[in-house]
Amino acid sequence: MINLLRYNLLSAYLIKGDKILAYSLNFDRSSLIRQLEKIRDFHGLEAEIVFNERLDEYFEEKLKGFFKYKRNLLDIDLSLYRYSEVYRELLRIPFGEVITYSDFYRRVGKYSFFEVIRALTRNPFIIFIPCHRLVRKDGKIGGYTPLGKVFKERIIEFEREIKEK
Repeated sequence: MINLLRYNLLSAYLIKGDKILAYSLNFDRSSLIRQLEKIRDFHGLEAEIVFNERLDEYFEEKLKGFFKYKRNLLDIDLSLYRYSEVYRELLRIPFGEVITYSDFYRRVGKYSFFEVIRALTRNPFIIFIPCHRLVRKDGKIGGYTPLGKVFKERIIEFEREIKEK
């Protein structure tokens, strides 16, 4: 379990050997497992789903560092993932800022809009690869797989508050 933004979130990992290939968070164990299965299948990863308290502690510390230092502290090999360019482009969005889905799509225009959305919903390292920084054209919050709109609003606001300090 990881405590983040006053939420106690279940966490699990896709692991092959001693490598963490993905992780996810959720409010519900079966939804968490389904999300990791989708990530594994989408990216063609050969990995087991693992629940591990020591990894939870490690990732909770990395998440705290992410917000404290306003940057990703994980070393993620993006070449392992389908549509890695989508994830690379997400990492270019500055901490505490948002852009629209349509502007983001233009940045990674070699893929269809549907492919980009599927890649976003199969993000192997949510929060660290910041798909939460995308909003609709009208400025409203779109969906946020797997944690929902309320969580997405909270994380965007939290980043903005930190950025302004």
